[in-house]
Amino acid sequence: MKLLLDTCILIPAEPTDVTEIEPDTGVIALLQRACQEIGVQTYVHPSSVEELAHDRQDQRRQARELLVQRYLSLERPPEITPELELRVGAAAPGSHDEIDNKMLAAVFGEAVDLLVTLDVRLLKKAERADLRNRVGTPIEILRQIQTRRSRKAVPRPGIRFALSYELNSKDAIFNQLRSEYQDFDNWLSKCKLEHRPTWFIKRADSSYGAVSIIKDEQPGGYGLPGKVLKICTFAAESGRGYGELLLKAVFDHAFLNSYDRLYLEVYPKHGDVIQLLKKFGFGDLGCESTKGEQVLVKAISRTQIERDRMTPLEYNIQCGPQRVKLDGAPTFVIPIQSKFHRVLFPEAGAQRDLFPGHFPFGNAIRKAYLCHSNVKKVMPGALLLFYQSRRNQGIYCVGVAEKSIRSCDPQEILNFVGTRTVYSIEEIEKQCVKEVLAILFRHAVTLENEWRGTHLIEGGVIAAPPQSIVEVPQEALPWLKTRLSKWL
Repeated sequence: MKLLLDTCILIPAEPTDVTEIEPDTGVIALLQRACQEIGVQTYVHPSSVEELAHDRQDQRRQARELLVQRYLSLERPPEITPELELRVGAAAPGSHDEIDNKMLAAVFGEAVDLLVTLDVRLLKKAERADLRNRVGTPIEILRQIQTRRSRKAVPRPGIRFALSYELNSKDAIFNQLRSEYQDFDNWLSKCKLEHRPTWFIKRADSSYGAVSIIKDEQPGGYGLPGKVLKICTFAAESGRGYGELLLKAVFDHAFLNSYDRLYLEVYPKHGDVIQLLKKFGFGDLGCESTKGEQVLVKAISRTQIERDRMTPLEYNIQCGPQRVKLDGAPTFVIPIQSKFHRVLFPEAGAQRDLFPGHFPFGNAIRKAYLCHSNVKKVMPGALLLFYQSRRNQGIYCVGVAEKSIRSCDPQEILNFVGTRTVYSIEEIEKQCVKEVLAILFRHAVTLENEWRGTHLIEGGVIAAPPQSIVEVPQEALPWLKTRLSKWL
């Protein structure tokens, strides 16, 4: 991967004096470190070097001319094409606008993958050139690089990431594993030495409520093809939703790192674990481990023929949860108030809820939504675009419907949604003064960049900010397909 640094990044990245340290210097340093860790090549444009040479302070100019040599120079950079100039506008020769256009030309001409800048005008030009997803601020580019490398997934609310050597081996959660596996402690020591990725959930007393340890397995066990991830340990206290939380973290990791298959071995006596796994697309491989364990596999990667045969809901369960299918089911935009959005989708907020299990329905994959919409029924597999109303209007999260009911009976609604809903019993009773539409769905996608209301209107998804559930017209599906392409 190749990253181009704008001139305005070079200055805070290479301060020649303490007075030149800027608020963005820290983030830029993190970006540089991430690039070094995964081998991203960082380049400077010849125009940037020329721009730095115009500094009238001799000592500072000389220092920067030396420091900039740490970066690769973009040799023979692409010229500004007529097509690009038509999109961003012509610039006077030698002007700062021309340098901006030359930077964009490097991205437009595929000489570099990404361009990092703090220049607001350059970001606006990138938007006009349809390059905004490849041109960004230091924090935006840092996030992109982190999602492209083999790494731990961003922890979900209530889940903590660690390397296995950080685990407390004496915690009571490991007692049952010791009783089932004679050589458990030696095996755990091996995991620690290998720094295997781990997710865990802590109870209020700091003991573990759940632990999962994973391993990249090449070649895959049991002759499994493709890139294979083994879930080595999956232990969770029952009745708290911790198992689903762990799976969510593992699925995030598998999606970010493009695994084809996941598998684990579990004794048949753990029927509750097996049933949970099967609800999320794991199936019996039809053989046993050397210890007599059942082998369960989830095949994320499928052929086009296999995908075409699946219904939208089947596709999400079998290959997801980060997979959606637009063909074969309607798409709805669902408005949701900010206060409920924060609870139902805590990972979409700026401040994440770090308290394990505080809102199990928010932390989980399977959720519920209630409203007074006139829509009679939401069919299984329908794509749900949740539009946060009032503050920060836009779509941040996407779900896939499982089933729905309409009722005025609070008890029927409660029985239907179980523990999935963001609403209290009292709020459900108040809502049931008139008929309620209750939708069970699976959370599929948290968008990296939200879809603002103006973009949705331009794309024909909605005609105006929705006040109730609206079905997306067929004409808007190409717009949606483009923006959901990585999850299709």
